[in-house]
Amino acid sequence: SMGVLAFHENFFPMALVLFSISTSLIPFFCFNFSPARIFMGDCGAISLGFISASIGCYGWLEGVWSLFFPIILFFPFIADASLTLLKRLFARENIFKPHKQHYYQRLVGLGVSIKGVWSCYTLIMLLCAILALSTHDMSLVFQGFVTFLLFVIFFVAAISAKFTLRQ
Repeated sequence: SMGVLAFHENFFPMALVLFSISTSLIPFFCFNFSPARIFMGDCGAISLGFISASIGCYGWLEGVWSLFFPIILFFPFIADASLTLLKRLFARENIFKPHKQHYYQRLVGLGVSIKGVWSCYTLIMLLCAILALSTHDMSLVFQGFVTFLLFVIFFVAAISAKFTLRQ
C-alpha cells in the first residue's frame, strides 16, 4: 500500500524500495504456511517493523502521505503492541521478558487455529490498507477521526473477545 501510494504520488525511488521489499517477502510467505518450512522469528519481524515505521515516517516528512496513513495502514500491529505493553506496564510486569499476551497469541492459546488467526489478521490488514488508501486524500481531521474510531473498535473487540472466548 505504501508502494502504491508512493508510485501514485510520483515518489518513484521510495516506490521502488517498497516494491522490492514486498516482492522479496513472497518466497517467505510461500514457505511459511502450515506446515511451515521457514520461520521469520523476532529478528525478521522487528527488522520489517522498523523498516516499515522508518519509511512511514520518511514518507510523512517528505509529504508523500499524512502521518495518519501509516498509522491506519499498520493499525492492527500498533494497537496490539500498544495495548499489550500498557496492560503489562499496569500489571507491573517486566516488559523485557518473553510473554504470550499479544492478542494473536491469546487467540491461539484459546484454541483458534493458526490458519484462522492468520486469515483474520490478513483480512483486517487488507481492510486497513483499503481504509488507509481511501482516506489518504481526505482532511487530517477526518483521518484522525478514523484512527480514533479504529482504536475504539479494537478496544471493544478485545474486551468482547475476552468475555466471549472465556466461556
